[in-house]
Amino acid sequence: MSDLDKLLGPEPIQDGDIYYVPFERPIVQAVDALVAFAKAKEAGKIVEREADWEVMEKIFSLWSTMFPHEYESFAEAQKLTRAHQKNALGTAREGEAMIQHQLNIPKSLYGLIVAIYPLQQFDKKFVAQLAKRMPILKAADKI
Repeated sequence: MSDLDKLLGPEPIQDGDIYYVPFERPIVQAVDALVAFAKAKEAGKIVEREADWEVMEKIFSLWSTMFPHEYESFAEAQKLTRAHQKNALGTAREGEAMIQHQLNIPKSLYGLIVAIYPLQQFDKKFVAQLAKRMPILKAADKI
């Protein structure tokens, strides 16, 4: 079972009118601890304060610790992405526009982020801070 499958869980099981998804105990405990940490830091619906960034660092730490195989394969893929870019800025021409590839975020990490910060927009300001604080997510060497 892959790390992503562990996070997403198996197919729901129906018991009468109730559906439930069994997760492995360490994952449930880790996510419960993450939720408690976010509540203690008074996390809002979006990342805007230094305390929110502490929660984001905890989310990243949880993801990389609980899913080491996914983290390692992501890190390797990021190296390849950077190595095959035409320039350090990660820019490419698309028609008349110049596009910059800034971040890659694995689906399971994204799921953890939006679980804690459901209204978070991945706008320019947030992406720039995310790249600065978690450089492994950067798709380009310079952002």
